[in-house]
Amino acid sequence: MKVNLAIAAVLGGVVLICPVTRAEDAPTSKPATSAPASSGKTIEATDIEGLKAMDGKEATVHGKVADVFKSNRSGIMLVNFEGAKRDFVGLIEKDNVEALNAGFGGDVKAALVGKTVTIIGPIKIYKDKPEVVISKPEQINVEGGDEAKPSDEKKPEEKKE
Repeated sequence: MKVNLAIAAVLGGVVLICPVTRAEDAPTSKPATSAPASSGKTIEATDIEGLKAMDGKEATVHGKVADVFKSNRSGIMLVNFEGAKRDFVGLIEKDNVEALNAGFGGDVKAALVGKTVTIIGPIKIYKDKPEVVISKPEQINVEGGDEAKPSDEKKPEEKKE
């Protein structure tokens, strides 16, 4: 990242110099390539009571993704886990959907469905059900690191005449 320096102010004979950075210099978000760091033990996505006990705290959650649902009404995405019967979900709020999709090659659903994942994030209770809040791709580690990306798919070859 480049840092440009600009003179911000001259105050009482003291020159203040402030670093200036541009948005395009910021690092881009990508899915985690190893299990995210967390304090504490890993909780299975099917351990609903254990997840409820973590309300308001950061947790590491492990489970196999059954489906990813996007609400057309609210714009949120819900990551559903096998065996959790929608009693626990990963919540991607509307403002973070674009960043998560970008971090997973344009389609977070295709990258996660059927995969075993570890997610680190804050747990909150909504309608007596725990949710892990996912705001950036680095919070999700896909086991085996083989998340499907549309850009990795092979395109059919054109026929030569």
